[in-house]
Amino acid sequence: MAIDLAQQRSRTISIISKYTSYYKYSNKDEQIIISSSLLNIIWNNWCKFWRNYWIANIGGGIYFDKSIIMGIFPNYDTPQLCAYLSHLQSIPVKRYTPGSRLNHFSEPTWGDYNKIINIASNLSTIPSLGAQMTYLLGLLPSYKAELIEFQIIRNSFIHLNNNSIKQLEQLRQFYIFQSSSDILDILNAKRIGNSKVCFQSINDNLMGLLRNL
Repeated sequence: MAIDLAQQRSRTISIISKYTSYYKYSNKDEQIIISSSLLNIIWNNWCKFWRNYWIANIGGGIYFDKSIIMGIFPNYDTPQLCAYLSHLQSIPVKRYTPGSRLNHFSEPTWGDYNKIINIASNLSTIPSLGAQMTYLLGLLPSYKAELIEFQIIRNSFIHLNNNSIKQLEQLRQFYIFQSSSDILDILNAKRIGNSKVCFQSINDNLMGLLRNL
């Protein structure tokens, strides 16, 4: 069945909005557990959306305006499409063998900001995809900071070790913390510039990008 990008977008926005509303807790231990769970659910669905977005664009699907995407590899199955996309995730591109397949566990992190940029940049050279990829590349920088922060915060809360906490510390300069807060309170800190609470700010930006595609 062809991927309908309008349905995928609506579903992803609904999930992000729903789970953002679940961010409630009664003590510090509960806060860590709930934060980790919600961040992981939202992140996994964010990555799933981008996987489907790329597959629809190169394999064929239904665009946001209900127009048909013919795709450049309409006869490829999902592992073959993912293998092609995987070689586009870096600049310069990785070596690619036509028709090769990629195991699910070897797939790239589809929601990673830099991978989205690289795949879009490489696909922009294909005439049938050029206009859409150019539009996406123009849209992404407005959301760059929050998208990168979201990934760092999610990884830190999921792994919760000294290295991940060190990565999290680099974000402290962008947020206002209460005097008694530590870095693990970042989701409740207010972003400098717009005074939005971090958890709401990053999720608003995820949904904002999706709505503007």
